[in-house]
Amino acid sequence: MPKYLTIAEQERVLAAFASRTSLGGRRDFAMIACALLCGLRVSELATVRVTDLDLEAGTLTVIGKGDKQRQCTVVPRLREILRDYLARTWPAIVGGRYASPFLFTRVGNPHAQRKAHEPLLTRSICYTLQRQVSPVVGRPVHPHMLRHSFASRLRENGAPLEIIMEALGHSDISTTLIYAHVSTKKTRADIEKYLGGGV
Repeated sequence: MPKYLTIAEQERVLAAFASRTSLGGRRDFAMIACALLCGLRVSELATVRVTDLDLEAGTLTVIGKGDKQRQCTVVPRLREILRDYLARTWPAIVGGRYASPFLFTRVGNPHAQRKAHEPLLTRSICYTLQRQVSPVVGRPVHPHMLRHSFASRLRENGAPLEIIMEALGHSDISTTLIYAHVSTKKTRADIEKYLGGGV
């Protein structure tokens, strides 16, 4: 079983980033929320475009491994986070002559030599997670842990493996079987019922 964040840890991370007020901090909050609530790979976070997002329909279209396209469900909670991000933060980052089609871009720095407002590099996202998410959780966090956390949260809340397979964009159910042993709340309730509390 891959390493993942518990639901409590996920909520702690989201709460910590929700309080950030800088442009970069608000961008990182939206980005991490996408990873935890949509199960995006780091490469998908780096390349997703604003036009891939349909807030009214509650969908986010991404291009995954092997150029395979999938449509992710944007739950109401994430919809509100992204709506606020697009209204307040994204225009401030990419406005003016630096307009960018990408959802998550670099924040401009007038003293930097690199070009601003370009899409984030995957290594930049990895660095953000390692340096900013790990301290909140209290243990090392790498990008794929957020994807595992998304799948494990679905499983723990009772989602069948077929739903998780579709949400992650797996082409083979055998890849999704790593989450099979995550016990669901229903499973735990059933075990307690069958044991009758007499053990």
